[in-house]
This record gives sequence, C-alpha cells and structure tokens, in this order.
Amino acid sequence: MRTVSVQASVNYDVLIGEGLVSQVGEHLAKLRKPCTAAIVTDTTVDALFGDTVEASLKAAGFRTIRHAFPAGEQNKTLETLSDILEDLAEQ
Repeated sequence: MRTVSVQASVNYDVLIGEGLVSQVGEHLAKLRKPCTAAIVTDTTVDALFGDTVEASLKAAGFRTIRHAFPAGEQNKTLETLSDILEDLAEQ
C-alpha cells in the first residue's frame, strides 16, 4: 500500500493499493469511532463495489445507509442532490 499526502485547503492522505475497497471499514475506524456511514454513489459504481464497501463498514461496526443514483453526467444535478439529502434525512 502506498500513501500520498495531498496538500490542499484541508490536508489529507490518499491510500493506493490492491484490495483497499474491502478494507474501507478498517481504515475508517482508525479515523473515527463507528457511527452511521452513508454510501452515496451511482448505480454503476454501486454494482461493482457497493456490497463490498457496505460489508467492510458493517464488519468494522458502522451502521450503513446506502443511496445509489442513476449513473451518467445528466444525473449529477441539484435535483439528484435533493433526492440524496431527502433519503438521508428519512433514514
């Protein structure tokens, strides 16, 4: 695994390596104690990685909320954001 430090308005590290998607819960638990984690993604990425990310978060003690919006640039709109926020507020 390789770590790249990004210097921006808020500094952060990016982890690069094989198999990290299945370890997201473990790494997140090092940064904050388990709580509710929202997985917000499009349907294409959700189909590829959603179950793996959710299982990893749950194994690390996080409660998960998952929202997948339709894939495509045409769906990156304020209406989609509103739908996401309403869904998160309901849950």
